[in-house]
Amino acid sequence: MDSNYSFIASISTRSDFTIQEIVEAFTDCEELDIPGQDFFYVLNDSQFVITAYENDVEGNRRIIGIIQVLSDMRWSAVINFVYVRPEYRGKGVGTLMMQALVAKLRGIKWVYVAPNNMDVAPL
Repeated sequence: MDSNYSFIASISTRSDFTIQEIVEAFTDCEELDIPGQDFFYVLNDSQFVITAYENDVEGNRRIIGIIQVLSDMRWSAVINFVYVRPEYRGKGVGTLMMQALVAKLRGIKWVYVAPNNMDVAPL
């Protein structure tokens, strides 16, 4: 089955994902040191979130990647969290999410990568 990646970007305090989707997506996430339910509230209160979904043939979606960004949307942004499910790594999901992020951050002078995310700096 071919994967169909779609992206949802939200610049608000409300994001377009459910608590169930976040809990399911981050159940086995070694990079996350808080429960998925708590992470939902962290993401939901973020200024900017990019989420990659895989849509199956029935139209159901599953989170396969997420980027959390803290930004004033004028001067600076901090890439705080980047995650792609292990089975989707190396398939371009992170790159496509970063391209969507760069498009949203166009014109911002400073973009920082949180020190615990230096593995994603090349993206």
